[in-house]
Amino acid sequence: MVLSSIFPDERPRTITSFDYFDLAEGTGIEVYDGMVISAQTGIAPHSTQVIKYILHQDSIESDGVEKSKSGSTTADDEAFDIDLDLSAFNLPKDIKGTALVTINGSMTGGDGAINHSASFEFKLYKWDGSSETLLGTGYSNPLGTVTIGTNTFYGATEIPILTEVHFKRGDVLRLTVIAYTRSSNAGQGGTVKLDIDPVTAGEELKLYIPFVIDT
Repeated sequence: MVLSSIFPDERPRTITSFDYFDLAEGTGIEVYDGMVISAQTGIAPHSTQVIKYILHQDSIESDGVEKSKSGSTTADDEAFDIDLDLSAFNLPKDIKGTALVTINGSMTGGDGAINHSASFEFKLYKWDGSSETLLGTGYSNPLGTVTIGTNTFYGATEIPILTEVHFKRGDVLRLTVIAYTRSSNAGQGGTVKLDIDPVTAGEELKLYIPFVIDT
C-alpha cells in the first residue's frame, strides 16, 4: 500500500509571503520599487550613458548615472513615457483588484502669470515578449502647481484591474508611466521631473499589485 494514500501530502507546493493581504477579497499585495539600472551591452565610453527602468521587490540603490526622468513641453503635451518592467515570473500568477502607484517629483515654471502643473497616466500591462495585454489604467490629479520656481509633489493613483489576468511562467508585469505638463496658457508648459530612487526618502516610486490567493 502506498503511504501517501493514507497520509496525503498536504504541504503547500510553494511558499509565498505578501506585504499584506485581505482574506475577504482573497488578495495578497506585493510592493515593488521603481529603479534605474545600467543597460550597457559592453564597456562604454565615459560620455555614453544607457539606462533601463525596472521594478524590484527590494528597496536597494539605483544606478548612479540617473535617478530621475524629466521633460518639458507645451501645455497638455506628453513630456515623457517610460516602461518599468518586473523580472519574468518563475511561477504562474493571477492578478485582479485595485493596484496603486505612488510617486514623488517636482514641477518647474518660469512665468508668474501662468500656472503650471503635471498630470500622469499609469498603465499596467502583461508583456509576453512580443505583445502587451492591458490590465488597467489610472490617471493622477494635476500635481505640483507652480508659477515661478520649483514645487515638489507627491501623488497616489489607483489602477482598477476589473478582470482577472493570468501570468504564465516567463510573462512580465510592466508599468508604463506617461507624464504631461499642464498650463493655464495653451501655448506654454513647464518642466516635470519624476524621481525614481528606492532608498532616498521623498524620491520613491512604488507599485502595489493585488495578486489572487487561495483562502
